[in-house]
Amino acid sequence: MKTLIEIQHQLQTGAFGFTHHAFKRAVERNISELEIVETISMDVYAY
Repeated sequence: MKTLIEIQHQLQTGAFGFTHHAFKRAVERNISELEIVETISMDVYAY
């Protein structure tokens, strides 16, 4: 399992993709790719 830091690094470098399941759920919930990327990229320790 990847750490949050590893996932954030992949987002920063553009080395990521969504599974079919994740894409389908995002569409069902009207969540944009940008919203997902921004949320995961947040500095969780700043709060």
